[in-house]
Amino acid sequence: MTLRWVTRITRWSPPDAFEDVQESGPYASWTHTHRFVPDEQGRGVVMHDRVAYALPFGFLGRIVHRLLVRRQLEAIFDYRERAIDEIFPPGPP
Repeated sequence: MTLRWVTRITRWSPPDAFEDVQESGPYASWTHTHRFVPDEQGRGVVMHDRVAYALPFGFLGRIVHRLLVRRQLEAIFDYRERAIDEIFPPGPP
């Protein structure tokens, strides 16, 4: 199944953060904030995500969220974490 989803970067603050907002897609609303903070040892960066979203269809959307969407989003972010760790392996402690 192909899903058409268009987001726009609405805030760009290198090297600290950026934010994207859904213009069209599956959500009633979607705002994703990415923040980048130096790690405690000062040798790398920790990425923090905040996603604020709402599903369409009111009560039905809330049921679908519980049954499907929440797990899908967790899988997407878990995959992204693994991919980033593969590209940028964590350094020694």
